Amino acid sequence: MASASRYLSIPLPNGSRISLILSLPFGIIHLASLLIFFTPFHWYYLVTCLALLVVRMFFVTAGYHRYFRTARSRPAAFSSL
Repeated sequence: MASASRYLSIPLPNGSRISLILSLPFGIIHLASLLIFFTPFHWYYLVTCLALLVVRMFFVTAGYHRYFRTARSRPAAFSSL
């Protein structure tokens, strides 16, 4: 008797399997992005989106600069990327 996880997975040519249960949140998020076409447009949505984008870009850039600045003193950490 095969387990339920075997029935709820997709086999791949290399022998591994994709679990449909574990990939369900990934699919839901992608389908939820289609809801944008049913949302009325407001300018503050666009302003909020752009503000969050700028904040995210700043912190990602600051994190990389901090990491690479200290990576000169740690060659092993730098080569791990």
